[in-house]
Amino acid sequence: MKLKFNFKKFLISFVFAFIVNIIVVYLWDSFFHGQGTFNLGFSLTVALALGVVLGFIDTK
Repeated sequence: MKLKFNFKKFLISFVFAFIVNIIVVYLWDSFFHGQGTFNLGFSLTVALALGVVLGFIDTK
């Protein structure tokens, strides 16, 4: 089994995961804590992890 990194998939999944995660964290904090805040560190970490994993997945 060969693994090949696809940078285009990584970039698309990273941006998508980052934007969705920021929206979800903001709405979660707004709903449960009454104050919408951003957790950029967590959002970057999740987006990076998903981007790397999805960048290596090759579907045929």
